[in-house]
Amino acid sequence: MIANDIISFINIESKYRIASDKALKIIFHPDEYNLLNNYSQVLLSSLLWTCKESAYKIMMKNGFRRAFAPSLYCVSISASENSIFSGTVSYNNSHVCAYYSGVTDSFINTIAAVSKKSLPFIFHKIFSVNTSEEKDVRICNEISKSLNIPVSNIELKRNYWGIPELIIDGKKSNIEISLSNDASYISLAYLS
Repeated sequence: MIANDIISFINIESKYRIASDKALKIIFHPDEYNLLNNYSQVLLSSLLWTCKESAYKIMMKNGFRRAFAPSLYCVSISASENSIFSGTVSYNNSHVCAYYSGVTDSFINTIAAVSKKSLPFIFHKIFSVNTSEEKDVRICNEISKSLNIPVSNIELKRNYWGIPELIIDGKKSNIEISLSNDASYISLAYLS
């Protein structure tokens, strides 16, 4: 199973200005809270959040049906080099996924998979759209190009829980898909 999450850095300071020290202690696991002193608070908070969201999406795909409780997820950072971070995420001390995150001046994006071995095989694309109406059309166009399938044969649906499903030629595909958006950025990831 795979998932991804993206956070735009457009107006990011105003998003985190409201986060008091008390709020950060509630949102983050104690081990993560201690890391906030070692990195930029905005960068690390964004990194941890995208990792937690990605892990939650994987758990939702696997049948988990509880509200998102970020402090129950613990993100470990095993490597960081040239704006790329990697590690694992656990929930209540049980492994959920491995991840890698990329940081640019514009956004941070995390790609996660239950198995670390799957990470190199995930197709991933980030693009920008101007309107929400454009979003699904652009996603289908990107999938069409990468899979060499006519766009008219591709449909994107979301199940009751909001989990995206790819329909090809009128049938639910075995291709696992993950979508995320923030501001004008869309992050598409899939594993076939």
